[in-house]
Amino acid sequence: MLLLQVTHGPVYVIRLAGQIAVPALQMSFSTYDFGYCFVYQAGMSAKTAQLKLTNADDKDLMYASLQYRALRIIVLPRVLLCSVWLDILIRCCTMPTRCRWFSGRVLDS
Repeated sequence: MLLLQVTHGPVYVIRLAGQIAVPALQMSFSTYDFGYCFVYQAGMSAKTAQLKLTNADDKDLMYASLQYRALRIIVLPRVLLCSVWLDILIRCCTMPTRCRWFSGRVLDS
């Protein structure tokens, strides 16, 4: 139940109902160790991993990729049809950053 109050006005009670479903998405791995990674410089080859993403659901699935500082995930947002799989290239590319030391931990500046 949602209460909506207008300033100097009435209060509205809104009843909400809905359904959710957890998609049956399967990945070929949930964690991956790239091993030792050095700070990337031009000309170096980056370490990569191939992730197989499978839509095991009976409905199509819309997804979008995320970008992280040290990972490049090469895939465009799209609809993954039911019972279809997709190979996604994940590239570990550690970039140089300025860091400062504080209490024994490295913090980005």
